[in-house]
Amino acid sequence: MQIATLILVTFWAVRLAVHIGRRHKGEDWRYKEIIRPRWAKCGPVGSAIAAYLYVFGMQGLFSMVGNATCIHIMRNSTIAQNGGKLSITDYIGIAVWVIGVLIETVADMQLQAHRDDESKKGTLIKTGLWRYSRHPNYFGETLSWWGFYIIDCGIPGGCWTFYSPLFLLLLIRYLSGVRMLEKRKQMKKAEFRVYQMETNAMFPWTYRVIEGEEKEKLLVEF
Repeated sequence: MQIATLILVTFWAVRLAVHIGRRHKGEDWRYKEIIRPRWAKCGPVGSAIAAYLYVFGMQGLFSMVGNATCIHIMRNSTIAQNGGKLSITDYIGIAVWVIGVLIETVADMQLQAHRDDESKKGTLIKTGLWRYSRHPNYFGETLSWWGFYIIDCGIPGGCWTFYSPLFLLLLIRYLSGVRMLEKRKQMKKAEFRVYQMETNAMFPWTYRVIEGEEKEKLLVEF
């Protein structure tokens, strides 16, 4: 599974890099609005050290934890296992990974198409996967890493790397992804608060439609 894992991780990395490269034309807003003001108080030297520790040091540590499952696969998987054939956990894990990447890719494409449509400029996307989840791209991202964990469960000791996909799930859901992005949107759009009441944060699920007088009342309150 070493070669297969390498191919899957490479595909994931290249797809994400191309997507981010096409989408972002400048510095990420998180650094501009949240991090840089904190660094500015440290002075020129202090801000440079803080930026290095935060951007490279902390993210390097997070990367080690988040990639622990794949690292374990690369270090411990051998061709001799299962007679050189893929195991049931390999097939299930690859299937889960594929589903996760497909969900993330489709969600990113739908969001980009919405942003490129001038008639929808400044509006919330509530169609496609975004009707069933406020962040389907994040859901797909975390699901793909659980796929690697399932693969790792077929390798001795692999079950103990559950902390890796769990860490990424909690990080995206409660710190760097959903929470940070939604806090910013809540400050700008009352309609987004209504959308929060209608649709699950990450896990795709059935939705509730709020309209008419109930919606107007909520928009005024928010």
